Amino acid sequence: MKSVRILYLVVLALCFSYMVMIADYISFLTLCAALLLPVLLAVQALLLRGKITAVCPEHADFIAEAGQPFQISIRLKNRSFLPLSMGRLSFRCENLLSGQERRLKLRFRLRSFGSTACTLHLQSACCGRLKLTADSFYCYDALGLFRVKGVLLNAPPELTVFPAVLPLSCTLSRQESGDYESDTFSKHRPGDDPSEVFGVREYRPGDPQRSIHWKLSTKRNELIVKEFSLPIQDGTILLAELHQGEPAQLSRELTALFSISSFLAEAERPHRLVWYDSALQDLRELTVTDPDQIPEAMSLLLHAGGTAEDAALLHFVGRQPTRGVDKLYYFTTSFPAQSEEWLRQTLPPTCGRRVFLFGPGDGKQGNVTAFEDRPVDEVLQGMAL
Repeated sequence: MKSVRILYLVVLALCFSYMVMIADYISFLTLCAALLLPVLLAVQALLLRGKITAVCPEHADFIAEAGQPFQISIRLKNRSFLPLSMGRLSFRCENLLSGQERRLKLRFRLRSFGSTACTLHLQSACCGRLKLTADSFYCYDALGLFRVKGVLLNAPPELTVFPAVLPLSCTLSRQESGDYESDTFSKHRPGDDPSEVFGVREYRPGDPQRSIHWKLSTKRNELIVKEFSLPIQDGTILLAELHQGEPAQLSRELTALFSISSFLAEAERPHRLVWYDSALQDLRELTVTDPDQIPEAMSLLLHAGGTAEDAALLHFVGRQPTRGVDKLYYFTTSFPAQSEEWLRQTLPPTCGRRVFLFGPGDGKQGNVTAFEDRPVDEVLQGMAL
């Protein structure tokens, strides 16, 4: 290390001055010891070269929640007969969604032929995919004058930080239940669409004769009726803008997005999540019909990468998506007047729209909900979705 080397040069200069001023055996031996010391330390460092290894966890399913601390364990081993007084393993941690970067350092010691597990403590204020890259891995001699490289046996794992999903006290707006052209059916309630069978049950007085399952009734020697399915609409779109900028605003935006998505899924309101994927350079879409799909949706969206412009809205407007869209919820950290004009020209007059704004802007418009610094669940309290 630089400070230790400077200190050694100062000590060496003092030893040389001492020998010049007082020419005796003690001053001569002191100078010889000062000159021999770095040679011995260099030999120690060379004997440790390639003998210190580090192993990162092999699986890549580390999942944490934004703002919550988490940790990964790294296994270190010394295959030399010499102890290691000081080692340093440095990582660069980059959030691929928000663009944030930070440096992490892990310091350790190892006995001869010993091993230990060191814990790397992590915390991300913004959700996203965290990419860990080993910057340096050095092993030092006893005083830190010389260093050699250690051996990292595998790449660090990929880490995913999910946004929090908040329980919402919202209300459901009125929705037509008789959309027979829908291909999405309720998994919990029967209906009267004969194109899809929901299930079977015993006959009850008043059941129509056309619903009797004659083949199954013959096998069981009792009347069994078919319950038809209930079509449900999926004309609601949640359009997410993934702006690289303020990580806290982006994290709050995604918290609101997935909290609303989870609320709608639990209420059996199918909807489509739409976002711009930087790798594909195109929009991606996922139809959510069940709360169990939320983790999958989070993973896909967090792997999309952030953008510097309104990429999702620009591509959405370019497609002219008027078919089957009755509601649009637009999540963004910026909403200039031009964006409002694009939405007005693109969506049909019958389509309801609402903008959830998590950055600076005019929140006084009737269809814009500005979150500012207020808690997400507080702003959404009692809102009709």
